[in-house]
Amino acid sequence: MTESNNLPALLRQNGLFCCWKYETQPDSDKPTKVPYNPQTGGRTKVSADVAETGKLVLNAKLFGDIIRRMPDDMVTLSTNKERPVHLSCGDSNFEIPSIPADDYPQMPEVGGSYRVSVRQRALRSMLVTDLKKYEKYVLDKAYCPITAQLTQNQFDALVSFTYNCGGGCLKTLCKDRTAAQIAAKLPLYNKSGGQAVAGLTRRRMAEQALFNK
Repeated sequence: MTESNNLPALLRQNGLFCCWKYETQPDSDKPTKVPYNPQTGGRTKVSADVAETGKLVLNAKLFGDIIRRMPDDMVTLSTNKERPVHLSCGDSNFEIPSIPADDYPQMPEVGGSYRVSVRQRALRSMLVTDLKKYEKYVLDKAYCPITAQLTQNQFDALVSFTYNCGGGCLKTLCKDRTAAQIAAKLPLYNKSGGQAVAGLTRRRMAEQALFNK
């Protein structure tokens, strides 16, 4: 595990990191990747009313994108023998695939420390490649009806927003709104678990400033 105080100051200030640790679970010999609170180093927990215990593996990126789209209310997760996981919250309903936890590939054991060097040009190329899929959302009228009217700064701000929040949030943000209305609503997307997050607040304000530039 990398302690949060060992991370670069810029990442800590903007909350752009997550700490993980490999642990061997009591009922299994397989090492499991466990998220930890980046400020305290303690394991991240979510309160839940569990009707039946079990273990499944979900796509973390997909799960996170869906949770961000849901209203600030109780989220219910359920599954069956076919293993699609059903998520519901208010009038929102989603299904995502899963795999049994025992079928999840075992993580290799790594001893000692390693240092990897990557050229700046390669890192820049990786970022550009990754951003292209989020640019497609902003260029799609189904997600951003006013895409043809956007300035370069407005386009860049919405790509940054979509990279962080996902295409579903972009669609909600832009639906039936003018550019001025979109700019005004940007700061509202600064919450996680119903609570405002300082890093998200700073990011939304920076995107709003770029959008209005």
